[in-house]
Amino acid sequence: MPAPTQLVFDISMMITGNSLNPILLLIIIIALLISAKFFFYWAAGKIPTFRALLEKIAVAEFAEYFSLMIAAGLPFKESLAGSADSVKNPCFAARLKKSIARVADIPDLQMEMKKSGLFPEMLIQVVTVSCTPENIGAAMGEAAAFYSKNARKTATKKLALFEMFILFLLSVFVGGLVISMYLPIFTMADAI
Repeated sequence: MPAPTQLVFDISMMITGNSLNPILLLIIIIALLISAKFFFYWAAGKIPTFRALLEKIAVAEFAEYFSLMIAAGLPFKESLAGSADSVKNPCFAARLKKSIARVADIPDLQMEMKKSGLFPEMLIQVVTVSCTPENIGAAMGEAAAFYSKNARKTATKKLALFEMFILFLLSVFVGGLVISMYLPIFTMADAI
């Protein structure tokens, strides 16, 4: 039997021969996915096309939550800490928490935002123009809406690229499976 066909049969026998194998494999995959959140964000942050998207999403989350907390009347420092905790990207959140630990007021926030390199220039200018926590809350809300819209557009573009990649992989997989199933027929035809 040809090697690709034998491989497909071996995989099929392993899965159907023991019903615990697929269940164990599924449990292991779920556990790895849960524990690999930090690694995923770190690895995706190394790919330039995804880094920009992840940064836009993190900045939008930070600005949105900061705006909401200021609007709710929380003190400035607590709003900063809460909005840093609400960022879903653990790599960005860790760097953000480190930089905002030294912030006491709005001018300090502007300096730390510049020094950290985490924030785009437009958001730094928004903080510079805002003098009071109420103004900064409204301005951050506007910036959050802008960055959310921008992140959605970027995600749509990246998703189209990712979709083509998935279709390519799927076609290679299905094509390989079809070839491996027909290979014995071609081998028998050559033998005759």
